[in-house]
Amino acid sequence: MPAAISGAEKTKDLILAMLKESRRQPGDRVPSEEELSRRFRASRPTIREALRQLEHERVLYCVHGRGRFVAGSPQVYLDSIARLRSVTELAANLGFTLSTSVHAVRKRPPTRQEGQALRLGPEDMVIELERTRSAESEPVIYAVDIFPERLVVGVPDEHAWSGSLLELMETSWGVTITHAEATIRAVRLSAKLASRIRVPSSLPWIMLEQTNFDAHRRPVLYSQDYHRGDKFTFRLLRSRSSAVAS
Repeated sequence: MPAAISGAEKTKDLILAMLKESRRQPGDRVPSEEELSRRFRASRPTIREALRQLEHERVLYCVHGRGRFVAGSPQVYLDSIARLRSVTELAANLGFTLSTSVHAVRKRPPTRQEGQALRLGPEDMVIELERTRSAESEPVIYAVDIFPERLVVGVPDEHAWSGSLLELMETSWGVTITHAEATIRAVRLSAKLASRIRVPSSLPWIMLEQTNFDAHRRPVLYSQDYHRGDKFTFRLLRSRSSAVAS
């Protein structure tokens, strides 16, 4: 079974969206637990846990007797790396709508790297889905997704390939992705590819190379998502153990 997202995590996302929409700045006060409970129709313990998570992630800080305040810019980018989301879900969480250009849907043998990542046999074939995602007609994400052909149920139409691949896999193919292993690095697109998707070749990109697994720890999707470095900033909380090495 996939890991469920808790009520506190959902409420945390709602609070982050509220902070963004209200344009609160560092040092601005956050509504009280009681106010947030009424606003989001959530229990006080759920609100308290969501706020505790935001304090742990350094989005908020608490002053005893005065309340909670914004510690930094309340960007929803905060947990886009730590939380496994589809590109469509990421965009929705950031408050913008994506349009999709499907460049290709190809059936082919896997490369050696893809075969190793997906644990494929010599006779297995893969589907390669190549897309560009744009915000306000400007390309912001270039994505290549590779998955075993045997997972596909039926013949998806063009609209299906334009939407969330994770949602398609879950609702139509019975494949639920629960976790992933990812590598993040800075790259530039080749001049040929940049020209094809109509972006300057000088742009920096953040490339997320990821193998996605189902609940049985089987690799079901290998993806390379390129996010424009001038449009995206990803934040990740890093904690140092309290133990001190001798």
